[in-house]
Amino acid sequence: TAADVARAFSITVAAFGLRDLWHGIEALDGRVDAALQIRMLLEARRLITRGSLWFLRYGAAGLDVASYLESFRPGIERYCAHLAAEQPEEATGARAARRTDLVAQGVDADLARAVAGLDALASAPDVVRIAASAGAAVEDVARLYFAVGERFRLDWLRAAAEHLRATTGWQRLAIETFVDDLYGHQAQLAARVLAGAPPAGDAAAARAAVDAWAAAHGAAATRLDHLLDEIRSAGELELAMLVAVNGQLRTLTAGE
Repeated sequence: TAADVARAFSITVAAFGLRDLWHGIEALDGRVDAALQIRMLLEARRLITRGSLWFLRYGAAGLDVASYLESFRPGIERYCAHLAAEQPEEATGARAARRTDLVAQGVDADLARAVAGLDALASAPDVVRIAASAGAAVEDVARLYFAVGERFRLDWLRAAAEHLRATTGWQRLAIETFVDDLYGHQAQLAARVLAGAPPAGDAAAARAAVDAWAAAHGAAATRLDHLLDEIRSAGELELAMLVAVNGQLRTLTAGE
């Protein structure tokens, strides 16, 4: 219902502290190009959309705002505090480059850092939920979550899919569904690795735990690796490839 959507929106905005971000972007009036402000606001809107859909999908009926903020805001804040330390070097470098570019265009350093990190925040609710369910520290789950994304090239797949040209509304919907599915697969795989491994104290331990899990599921992991190698060598991503990858990831997460 409209009320459910409003509650999910409120939870997302408050849990991620996005009102302060909006105010910071609006305060740039007359100091930076208006088109840059709009792009930053659209990046924030993308996080709001994904976060709101997440709470609608996984939240209990009624979505009590106060209860969900109490459950998720501390974990999301912890996730944000550890983000730079736990993300793979490639993602950290991309975020740093984005921050540098924003500062060069006149955005304050702190605001530029916050905007540059928006994409990575979409994973926070999944990480917090897994951590709470497993009784694990948010940063330990984040390490495994990012290691899963790195091992199975999910970050590359997401970026490639989002840049795929859609000529119809159905194609755009298919791409968006695939990207959403990738987040779901990454969360499920992280939870499965966590269930069979001790908490990873650093990124190297997280990668080792994911590699061990993949080796134990050799056939499905190998088929996925071969499929991804073929897609990368093809050079140009197609919708049919997304369908094939999604199916193989589903097989892997099911443990078959």
